[in-house]
Amino acid sequence: MEYTNENRGVIQNRERARQLINFSGIKFGNITPTDVDGACDYKDKLTMFFEVKYGNAVPPPGQKLFYIRTADDIQKSGKSCIVYFCWHDIANPEDDIDGAKTEVKYIYFKGQWYTGSCELLEAVTKAITATNNKRKNQWQNYSTQ
Repeated sequence: MEYTNENRGVIQNRERARQLINFSGIKFGNITPTDVDGACDYKDKLTMFFEVKYGNAVPPPGQKLFYIRTADDIQKSGKSCIVYFCWHDIANPEDDIDGAKTEVKYIYFKGQWYTGSCELLEAVTKAITATNNKRKNQWQNYSTQ
């Protein structure tokens, strides 16, 4: 399938998307690879990572550490980086999850965790607006941890 503006962000190959990649053979002590549910670069100014969990799932400590270290390294380069931890309640694994409507509960930005609740699309829109307006912190309505 050719990529066009109409099909951007749409799963291009459902059969391949269902095919799981097993990294259990790559271990260095207690260090193993993690997956990233989504990533986006906005105009070489802002990098965003999206991690989506189901129900009451808790991100593994190693996955959180990966995102923290990666975000901090990107920040050191002079670019902004935001990590969104989102949740959904779609119980049937055959049903697609609308990522834009997942609930953001945790945001990691500039070395600080923020907690709150909004849809991912709203959070991303705030971040892009703030980037375009060169605002320092768009998470005033979120509480810090």
